Amino acid sequence: MLSKTKVKNAESRGAPIFSFNYKGKRRNVQINTQAVRDQSRCWGTPISNSVVRHNGHLYLTAIDHNDNRQVKRFRMDKITKVEGI
Repeated sequence: MLSKTKVKNAESRGAPIFSFNYKGKRRNVQINTQAVRDQSRCWGTPISNSVVRHNGHLYLTAIDHNDNRQVKRFRMDKITKVEGI
């Protein structure tokens, strides 16, 4: 599982790209970009530049490189097999 501490540490290094499994699919994402920061502030309560709390759950907001570089949210307790962060 991905923790908010790991995300905050990664954000301090810039806008890293890393991968994880989410609902049976491998995702390559990028966090802490301007588009991600803009989306994180308009939905839920911001915890960091890329993490928001909504309805009691933490969500990672990131650019999904597997899906035409769209900004998406991923429920953090459903993220597994994190690599590169």
